[in-house]
Amino acid sequence: MRPVLVDLYAAEAATGIRPGTLRVWLHRGKLTHHGHDRAGRTLIDLTELTTERHQGSLTSTITRCNTQGASGVPKHR
Repeated sequence: MRPVLVDLYAAEAATGIRPGTLRVWLHRGKLTHHGHDRAGRTLIDLTELTTERHQGSLTSTITRCNTQGASGVPKHR
């Protein structure tokens, strides 16, 4: 299957995952880096981000990031 390459901001619009989180996942090797576009924006495969393989391991990270602050302390609601 051909990859659907998007920049981090388009990936955020499609998935709700913040670009900073995606950068961390790229650095940790959880996502594959697919180069840069002409404007210098990092490209990732949207299909890879939304596959079952990544959803299982990344969903818990998303949930944790949304419910806790950067220090690991739960956010007030």
